[in-house]
Amino acid sequence: MDLSSNALGIGALRKLNKQILTAGAGYTKDGTTTFTCDLVYCHSDGRNTVNPAYRKSPNWYGGAFTGNKCAMCHDNPPLYEGQSHYVAQSSMGKESGHMIGIHYRNNSKGNNRNGFLGYSSSGSTAHGNSAVSTTISCNTCHSGIVGSTKVDTYAMAGTSSIFNCGSCHKADSRTPLQAGEITDAALHVNGAKNVAFAPIDFKTKAQLSVAANALGWTRNGDYKADNSYDYADLRVSAWDAQTKTCLTACHVNQPNITWGAQLQCVSCHVNQ
Repeated sequence: MDLSSNALGIGALRKLNKQILTAGAGYTKDGTTTFTCDLVYCHSDGRNTVNPAYRKSPNWYGGAFTGNKCAMCHDNPPLYEGQSHYVAQSSMGKESGHMIGIHYRNNSKGNNRNGFLGYSSSGSTAHGNSAVSTTISCNTCHSGIVGSTKVDTYAMAGTSSIFNCGSCHKADSRTPLQAGEITDAALHVNGAKNVAFAPIDFKTKAQLSVAANALGWTRNGDYKADNSYDYADLRVSAWDAQTKTCLTACHVNQPNITWGAQLQCVSCHVNQ
C-alpha cells in the first residue's frame, strides 16, 4: 500500500501526508487481521503546514472509535495555535472561544444587575433554552458537514475549562454526553476547512443597551427582560477562506475579524 505524499499523480488530500515519503510507510500491518494508519492527514489535528499531531486509526478489520470520537482524530476542538475554537487565555484576560454562546458567562440578569443566567431548558437562561439563546455548536459554522440535531457534547473533555461540556452533560442528561454526527462525509475529510454558516436566526441573551448600535441585530422584547433576546440572521454572514476573516452580526459586522488573531473587546464592539 502506498500512502506517500510525493508520488506522481496523487490527489490533494494525499499530498497532506507530509511525513510519509515512501511506499509502505505511514501504516502498521500485522498479518491479515490488523491494519492501522499511523501518519495520515485524515487522522490528525489538521495542522498540516508544520508538525501535525497524528492519531492512530481504528483497525480496518473491525475496529471503531467510541466515546469522544472527534478527539480520537482531531482533538475536540482542535486547539493548536491559530485556532479560535477555544483560547485558554485570550487578550481579554479570560477564557474565550466559539463555544456555548455569546458572552454566556457574563450576561446581565437585568438593568444594573450582573451575573450568570445559568443553564436550563426553559426560562431566561444563558444556555439550554433554544427559544431565547442559541447554542454555538460545530454546526453553527460548519452547517451541512456536521449535524444540527445530535450536538457534540464532548468538547474540552477532561479539562478544567469552563467550556468543558462534560461537566454538565452526562449519560442521563436531557442532551446527553455524546459524539456529534457527520452528515456529509465528502466534506468531512477533504483537505479543506469548510465554513458554512447555519441558515438560522441566532439568538442571544447578551444584549447591548442600545439595540441600534449592534449592527445586524434585532431585539425581541424589552432590554434585559426575562423573555427578551436579541437575534441576527446568520444566513447573511460571510467567510473569506483566503484571509480567514468573517463578516457576521456575531462580531457586530465589524470587518477584518481574523480567525486566530489576538482580539480585544473593541475588535467587535466599537463605540458601543
